[in-house]
Amino acid sequence: MLGIESLLRWLMLPPEFEEVRIWLRPSITPYVWGLAAAAAVAGPIAFRLQRFLVRRTLARSPFAYGEDGIEDKARFDALILSTSVVQVPALLATVCYLLGAAPLPVVVVIVVATVGVIVQGLGLRPSRSTA
Repeated sequence: MLGIESLLRWLMLPPEFEEVRIWLRPSITPYVWGLAAAAAVAGPIAFRLQRFLVRRTLARSPFAYGEDGIEDKARFDALILSTSVVQVPALLATVCYLLGAAPLPVVVVIVVATVGVIVQGLGLRPSRSTA
């Protein structure tokens, strides 16, 4: 996506925009390193949020553990919602890249966020109906 963003920026924005990006780079890049730390902290928070959302959904469900698939649906819905928490720093980092941040911290944020999403997906326990 960074490559596509770079290509679109090159095709659509005026050449003067590169001068603005170079001028903004020193002031934006430290914030992107902060986003890397935020993505690392967001991973465990999102993992706990996922567990909470599953428990809450199952507690509110009239079928709880009775109907086949309700637990799997609760886990999937919680996964989709909780992974968004980890992806927010990566999204902000790509916006910062558009504005001139150095590419290395942006890539670090994206990698940390991706690892966080993968860990969340692998951390899902199978439902009782499939285990």
